[in-house]
Order: sequence, then structure tokens, then C-alpha cells
Amino acid sequence: MSRARRAVVSLLAVGALAGAGTPPAQADRSISSDVHPALRAHLVAAYDFDHPVPGDPDLERDQGRSGTEIELVNGGAAMRVPDRAYRGSRNAVQTRQIAPTVAGNDDWKAGTWSASGVRTLRAFSATAGAKDVRRQYRHLAR
Repeated sequence: MSRARRAVVSLLAVGALAGAGTPPAQADRSISSDVHPALRAHLVAAYDFDHPVPGDPDLERDQGRSGTEIELVNGGAAMRVPDRAYRGSRNAVQTRQIAPTVAGNDDWKAGTWSASGVRTLRAFSATAGAKDVRRQYRHLAR
């Protein structure tokens, strides 16, 4: 995965950037060095797939300030594949359709969901910033 593509994926995983009124990010690793400096203070959630939750390799630790773990669904730890996508990285996540011609819910995917909402992301539930993220990234990439 190219650095630019990884940045877009990271930004989409970050969540909303605008209007949340939250304190600056406090990432517990140097993942913030992988994010454009103008966006670092807004980093909410970030995943590099090098940080499984201790005792549960089917979960990935959040390197941003939200602390939102994500689940590697249907493939678990096998979804972490060796891929030096950028300097310092070890793994990437692999997603795939298991049987494209068969209706089912066995595809490999990563994320989090709760019928009552994800507690650690509740502060951002009213933010409409995904479009703004892409616009700001395009501006910074010029």
C-alpha cells in the first residue's frame, strides 16, 4: 500500500476532524509521525495492525486518543499479514470476500459496531467530517 493510500485509509479510520472540541491527540506510539503534521492534533483513532490487544489477537489497539479497539472479523489474527507498507511498519490488514457468488456474512473485515453506539466514539457521533477529511487531505497533498 502506498504512503499516500495509507494516509487516506488512516484519515478515514481517524474519524471526523472538524468541530469535535476535543483535546489534542495523545497517541502512545509514533503513529502520529505517519500523519501529516497539520492533522496530528485532530487524530481520534488510528490503526496500523502492529498492535494486537494483549490476550486477544482478534482485536487491534487504537493508537489515537479514543481508545477504540477494532475487531478483525471472521479472519481474526490471520488477517494481519507481513507488509512493510512504510518505514517502521510490520503488518497490514488483509480483507477479502470469501465466496463472492454465495450470499453470506463470512467476509474478512475490520471495525467496531454496537447497537447502542460505540462508547469511546460517542463524542464524535454528531460530527459530519468525512467529506472535510478528504478535502483537507487533497489540499495538504498538493
